[in-house]
Amino acid sequence: MLDQVNFVRHIALLAPIPKEHIDLAPVKFHKVNKVAFGSRNSDVFFKLDQERDGKPVDVYIYESDESGQYDFRVSWHARFLQSVAAIDGAHPDKMVYRPDSTAKSPEDIEGEDWLLFWELDSLEEIAEEDRVHVGAFTPFGKNEPYGNSFVPGGPMLIQHP
Repeated sequence: MLDQVNFVRHIALLAPIPKEHIDLAPVKFHKVNKVAFGSRNSDVFFKLDQERDGKPVDVYIYESDESGQYDFRVSWHARFLQSVAAIDGAHPDKMVYRPDSTAKSPEDIEGEDWLLFWELDSLEEIAEEDRVHVGAFTPFGKNEPYGNSFVPGGPMLIQHP
């Protein structure tokens, strides 16, 4: 698991990433030491930035596929470094930190699609037997976990587990 010394301990991020992108993310990460994913949900990342005071935050990732189906078990763990504003919908550094699989989407190269990009490092796949259902997590600011029937809708803030 990741070094926890300088992490924020009261908040974390729970987020979906399409399987085709997360599968290639380690390749990009090993080349340039971080990877970036797009989002239209600026409110979540604005609140995260307020709460984290510039420190890294744990990220728990579950996979989606092209049909919009989800595996509601967290299968990846990473460290959130920062979010950066998109420029005309594209990452300011173009495809430098984006998984190569995103290049097949013109919106990712030419922009139009994203409000911001969230950058990660320390990306690690979680062993199959250690994967946890997203319903086991507790929403940020609440006392009870989501529960087994919970169906997440994009990135969200959670209590640090």
